[in-house]
Amino acid sequence: MIAIDFWRKRLGRKIVALMIAASAVLSLAASGVQLYLAYDSDRERVANELVIVEESFRSGLESALWTFNDTQVEVLLDGILAQHDIVFVRLVTPTDRTWTKGLQKNGNLVLKDFELFYHGKPNRAVPVGTLTAGLSLEFIQARLWKQFWALLLSNFAKAILASIAMLAIFDRLAARHLRAIARQADTQWLEEEDLVTIDRRPGRVPDELDDIVRSLNQARGVVRAAHAQIKEKVAELGALNDKLADMNREQAEFTYAISHDLKSPTNTVRMLLDELRQINAGKLDDDSIETLDDLDTTVTRMGQLVEDVLAYARSVGEDMSTKPVDLKPHIESVITDLASDVSNAGAEISVGELPIVTGSAVQLRLLFQNLIANAIKFRHPSRCPKIEISRRPDDGSGFVKVDVKDNGIGIDEKYHDEVFGLFKRLHTQSAYKGSGIGLTVCQRIVSNHRGTIGISSKAGEGSTFTVTLPENLDVD
Repeated sequence: MIAIDFWRKRLGRKIVALMIAASAVLSLAASGVQLYLAYDSDRERVANELVIVEESFRSGLESALWTFNDTQVEVLLDGILAQHDIVFVRLVTPTDRTWTKGLQKNGNLVLKDFELFYHGKPNRAVPVGTLTAGLSLEFIQARLWKQFWALLLSNFAKAILASIAMLAIFDRLAARHLRAIARQADTQWLEEEDLVTIDRRPGRVPDELDDIVRSLNQARGVVRAAHAQIKEKVAELGALNDKLADMNREQAEFTYAISHDLKSPTNTVRMLLDELRQINAGKLDDDSIETLDDLDTTVTRMGQLVEDVLAYARSVGEDMSTKPVDLKPHIESVITDLASDVSNAGAEISVGELPIVTGSAVQLRLLFQNLIANAIKFRHPSRCPKIEISRRPDDGSGFVKVDVKDNGIGIDEKYHDEVFGLFKRLHTQSAYKGSGIGLTVCQRIVSNHRGTIGISSKAGEGSTFTVTLPENLDVD
């Protein structure tokens, strides 16, 4: 009963199964060796029985054959056949007269021939016949098989009993202590003050279980210290996160205030343009009218840009509102907004088939506007800028990759990790104007979309910015 509970455990069943399997193999091997030795011994005993037959019946058969006493020959052959394990006997004279008694079974007999001689005169032996005796091995084999099964069953029974005894010993010496350790070393173990202990006889020699307990208690101290440090760091990170949230909110409020203030002069400019048209109605030539139309378009786009910046500012620090965004028309609209820069630089921009993604249209528009504007700004002085916007093959990840490739001045590989830094500039203000926040904004936008942005570039050979964005999987 001691090992019943342990037997119910998988470890107990494994131990019993392995012990029984090992005992069965050893029992089989031991039984085989024992049977082989017994079989070899029985064969030797059989050979001795044939020697006894020769010594007991040789002289009588030689005399009976010399005197042609057939009756005595029959009696002697019956006597040989009556010996233990002898089942076959045959006597053949030089004149081919033959006596055969018993049944010869091929493969189950040990046969031995005896040459018979009559010694009538000194130094003279006359052959009178050949005696063949056969001893059966069937009785030996049957006896050995009985011994084999008896040995096997007895050894198997001993193995089961030994396994039960070993389980009881193992449960008493080790398993119950391991269960006690497992009960104490649970999830509350780190929070409690009590150390792991096991109930064992005092004064004994320490063993591996004591080493386990000591190691667990030592590890507990280390883990508790690390746990305390982690809690402290979590608290610090929480405070920093709150501070960052406040900063983001203040930045958003500041950006919103500036953008909101820009709406008034933009509306004023649009109103003045309308008054200028009304005052000079019929007095303006075609070029003046076209100029006013272009100016009106520019002011309209400026007003839209202010609205977009306001929308972007409102999204900072809040959950971003997302929807399906078809990138191609949005990027083409960005190129239209940059028509003046494109024309002045003589740039060629090609837009391939682009995916529909899930995100903020305002932020994604600003993302590609910065990338295209940078490609135009940082063009190579000896060639017209060529910009290619294309989609990479899908990899089944649920995200799509879009490349913005140019043939501009490129960026040295050692600066690839720095270009996305806030206010990071690789060129002087006189060479290339700008604030140095464009790529930082790009990185922020892709981060808002749970995506990434990377660069592949060499100085003088152009750059390729790769943007990874979540694909809109709901589109048919």
